[in-house]
Amino acid sequence: MSALAAADLEARVTGLMERLGVVGPPSDLRALALARRVRRVVLQDMIPRGGIAPLMDGFEIFLRNRERLELDLNEPDGLDRLNKRQRFTFAHELAHTFFFDLNAQPPTKIKGVPRWDVLEQACDRAAAIILVPHRSLRSHVRAAERFSAELTLDVARVFGVSLEVALRRLAMVREFENEPVGLVLVARASSGHSIVRAVCFRTALRSFLQPPQRYQRLEEWCSAFEVSSRRDNDVSEIVVRAGTVAFRKIELTADQYLVEACASGLGV
Repeated sequence: MSALAAADLEARVTGLMERLGVVGPPSDLRALALARRVRRVVLQDMIPRGGIAPLMDGFEIFLRNRERLELDLNEPDGLDRLNKRQRFTFAHELAHTFFFDLNAQPPTKIKGVPRWDVLEQACDRAAAIILVPHRSLRSHVRAAERFSAELTLDVARVFGVSLEVALRRLAMVREFENEPVGLVLVARASSGHSIVRAVCFRTALRSFLQPPQRYQRLEEWCSAFEVSSRRDNDVSEIVVRAGTVAFRKIELTADQYLVEACASGLGV
C-alpha cells in the first residue's frame, strides 16, 4: 500500500467515525460495526487473534477466546465482554472492511488490496485511530498539566486501550513537545531480559537523549549511559552532554513497567 493509500484509509476511518459521532472516549465500536455491516461476532478458541469473513449481507468477525461465545450487536452492551486486546483486534478487523465493496452481495475485495504484511500494518494503524481518535485524544490531553506516566495510564483507562496503544497515539499529538520528557514501556521476557515495547519521547528530550528502539533490550540501550552516583529507590540519574536525565520506574504488573525520563540542564 502506498503512503497515499494508507493515509486515505485513516482519513476514511476518521471521517466515518466523526459522521457517526462515535469518537468517544471510549469509541463506540458497536455503532461503527453496524455501519460497516458486521452481522455476527464470534469468540472462539483459535490460533490467530482475529479474522473476518464475508456474509451475504455483511461480515462476521472472529476473535480469539478460550470460551466460545456469540455476541449480540443488537444489544447496546453487546461488545462489553471484550477485553483491551480483543477490542484492538476487533477494531483491526473493522479496518479490513474498508477494503471491501459493501454494495456487492456478498461484499467483495476492492481492486489493488496490498500484500498481506502491508495490509496488516495499515489495519493496525487504523485500529489505533479507531480506539483513540486524534481529536478526542487532543481534547483529553489539553486538560493535563504535563506529559507523564500518569497521563498515559489515564489515557489507557479512559479510551479502553493497552498502554502500548496509548503511547503510540500520544506520540502522534504535538502537545507537550517542548517538555523534555519521555516514556518507555518495558516488558519482562521469560529470558530475564527487559524488552522495549513502546516509546514516546517528546521532541525536547531528544536533544538530551536518543530513544530506544522497539523490541530493543533495555539493558543494551542503558549500556551506553554514564550513570551518576545518585540513586534513590526507583529514581536514578545519568549525566549527558546537555545536562542530566532523571529516570523514574513505575511498576505496573509482574510483566510490565514504565520508565519515565525527565531532563534538566543546559538544553532546557
